[in-house]
Amino acid sequence: MSAQTPADLPPPSRTIDLYEGVAPGSEAWHWAEHTFVTRFGNTVTRNVVKPTLQYYPADRAKAAGVAVIVAPGGGFTDLMIKYEGVRTALALNALGVDAFILKYRLIYVDPAVPLPAPGEKTPPPPQKSDDAGNIIWGPQKGQNIFELTRADARRALSWVRANAADLGYAPDKAGIIGFSAGALLSLYLALDKPAYRPDFAGVIYGPDHHGRPIPADAPPIFIAVAADDGWSSGLSLNLFQAWREAKRPAELHVFQTGAHGFLNNGGGGDFFMDRFAEWMRANGWLKAATAGTGPLFR
Repeated sequence: MSAQTPADLPPPSRTIDLYEGVAPGSEAWHWAEHTFVTRFGNTVTRNVVKPTLQYYPADRAKAAGVAVIVAPGGGFTDLMIKYEGVRTALALNALGVDAFILKYRLIYVDPAVPLPAPGEKTPPPPQKSDDAGNIIWGPQKGQNIFELTRADARRALSWVRANAADLGYAPDKAGIIGFSAGALLSLYLALDKPAYRPDFAGVIYGPDHHGRPIPADAPPIFIAVAADDGWSSGLSLNLFQAWREAKRPAELHVFQTGAHGFLNNGGGGDFFMDRFAEWMRANGWLKAATAGTGPLFR
């Protein structure tokens, strides 16, 4: 693979701080965020202390008047900032959609710890949080990463809506699409109080609703997963069924192959953004003439 540096990422038009000063709960976080290229070619961000939105506006000549927050995954220790962040933002721009990459707070990782390659047989790192999001060791011990990131997602959606008039999209056409850990943030907002709910939500190889009740006015949801994703495939089916039982709009795509992260190309997951665009058109957020984006994950 050709050499890359973080500087290869197309820069955002603007970076928005989600809090004035230090984000509540991060007062003792004194480490530095860093973005680097792993030894297998992915550009990853770690140790986010100051949550932000990176704004990628659509070309005004073809803007659809729609905004989407993009929440990359990475297990709450990393952000796949290029693979799921910037590439998704640019694909949304191609559809005329304004994109905001959410850089939410993360669990601290020693900068010297390498990120293993997909499928690499290495001992798993010590678990840093329990299933409820409680951080169990390290400098953030006793804090809850789910609570912190949910607060960041709420702030993000509130900012996007509050600034709709200035940026040229409709405040009632503000959605979110999340991947893996970031998909949990999509669900948090979709199941939140009405003031924090997006107008639509995308959950890409993510979790299910963990038994939480689906609101009677829950937003439409788009779910995509690979059948050979050992973690997310069953959870995605559960999530779809829960939305359907609540009589809320839901669309589910299960691609035959792709594994977690759609890392195995050729099973249909490469074109998930085209399916997402079709779903947006079907619900009236995009005009029928909007062009497709082609394969994203390849």
